[in-house]
Amino acid sequence: MELVELPYTGAELTAMRGPLIVSHVESRLRRALEPGEDLVLLDVDGEYHSGWVADLRFELEDTLYVVERGVRLPPEQASERLDEADGGPEARGLESTQSVLDMLAEWRKELDER
Repeated sequence: MELVELPYTGAELTAMRGPLIVSHVESRLRRALEPGEDLVLLDVDGEYHSGWVADLRFELEDTLYVVERGVRLPPEQASERLDEADGGPEARGLESTQSVLDMLAEWRKELDER
């Protein structure tokens, strides 16, 4: 799981509609991201949010990630999400706190689209 620093405040993220477009070059990511990959997003206010890579776009000099935002995360949840190993609760057939938060974010998005 990658931490992606965003150039937006929490208020700006809340006001935005639709996905974010994140430049690979500007975000200084350590590696390329894959569609469907879960992320932790960090806004300029120091607040954490869940997110995932919805799609990729390619330019000559850069890769752009289409990122869907989820819910705001408390620092403890962001840290747990970043540190969680493959042997977490989901590997044992249980739901992690983060997976429940992600489900709530998906439901909120569906309600917003209605």
